[in-house]
Amino acid sequence: MPVGEMVSRMSALEETYWVAKHNEAPLPTEQIVKHLAQIAMYIQHGYVKKQDRGKLTDFMLFFRKKVTPQEDVSQNVRSFFGKFKKED
Repeated sequence: MPVGEMVSRMSALEETYWVAKHNEAPLPTEQIVKHLAQIAMYIQHGYVKKQDRGKLTDFMLFFRKKVTPQEDVSQNVRSFFGKFKKED
């Protein structure tokens, strides 16, 4: 239903209620992002082979994967900067 039609069917009191409700607690961004990601995923599924299809999290804008720190970070840093060490 278009917004104009919905507003024409509502009373002023009902419209004021919905505006106040939206200002107090709008839809959470995460929910909107998830819905848009689902739409993008379904569109992609129609165009690519099954083995190339992405997961839902591939389409989410603000999705953070859990990062596990490397066990030997200090050794990697030493070996990287050791390359720049001057030999006397």
